[in-house]
Amino acid sequence: NIMVMGPGTVLFLGCIGYIIYMRMNEDKNSYTAMNADGTLTRREKTSRWD
Repeated sequence: NIMVMGPGTVLFLGCIGYIIYMRMNEDKNSYTAMNADGTLTRREKTSRWD
């Protein structure tokens, strides 16, 4: 059991660390939008008040 538990714990913690890393480096000023033809483009967020 310890032969499976050890690598499983390491991989699980690695995944959690990667998720935290991606959330910390997230670009909050842009988003990905899908065009009418199905392609994805990155757009800057704009305020509705402008």
